[in-house]
Amino acid sequence: MSTLADRLRGAVPDLVWLLDRGYPHNAGVTIVGDRYRCTRDERSMLFRGVCTTASARSRSDRRVEFDAVRDSFWIDAYNAVLLLYSYRRGRPTFISLDGFARDVGGVHGAVRNESLFYAELGALLSFVAQSGVPAVYVFDAPVSHSRDHGRFVEERAAAQSIPVRVVVEQSADAYLARSAAGTVATADSALIDRTSEPVCDVAAALLVSRYAAEPLDLRSFLGTQNAAWYNGARR
Repeated sequence: MSTLADRLRGAVPDLVWLLDRGYPHNAGVTIVGDRYRCTRDERSMLFRGVCTTASARSRSDRRVEFDAVRDSFWIDAYNAVLLLYSYRRGRPTFISLDGFARDVGGVHGAVRNESLFYAELGALLSFVAQSGVPAVYVFDAPVSHSRDHGRFVEERAAAQSIPVRVVVEQSADAYLARSAAGTVATADSALIDRTSEPVCDVAAALLVSRYAAEPLDLRSFLGTQNAAWYNGARR
């Protein structure tokens, strides 16, 4: 019986090969997923974590380390906190070929454990505050209770004398791509590709600092992973 490592060792490079030659992403995942009999979570890893060689290089080159940010953080709030939330719930998290941490999805704004969600939102606020860099938290208005989440950040920040600004917009991605004037904190591939600002994977940095996390690194199946998975960003 094949293991996860066996399946991804074949599926990841095969999918890269297809994508680099212009094959549609969805169809490519289906082909290699069927060939290697990948599970649902493994197919999600392939879909969310594998991209063309050019895209992986472009995104990785623009990534900066958390402790190198000196201007300001413009935080894609749900993108960051839902990764932390998923990790704490035991859902698979992994490092994509572009070096950013992602999960297998499935939350889609539906939070079942509110106390855990707020705990991770508070942890994100405290972690970013340690940098001494001002931060703007941007929430997606269509997400249930988004204004309550924004208010939580404002109130917690005020109680701890943390300088923050909270923005609730119809589309956090569109707002950040249009208005961010500092380092964008996200692992959303579409936003990374759209913004002209440097990008920091704040949630990944927190996973290492707070939980000593060691997510599965998809780059290992290409022989291109770093000795320490979070290395490689600009300092």
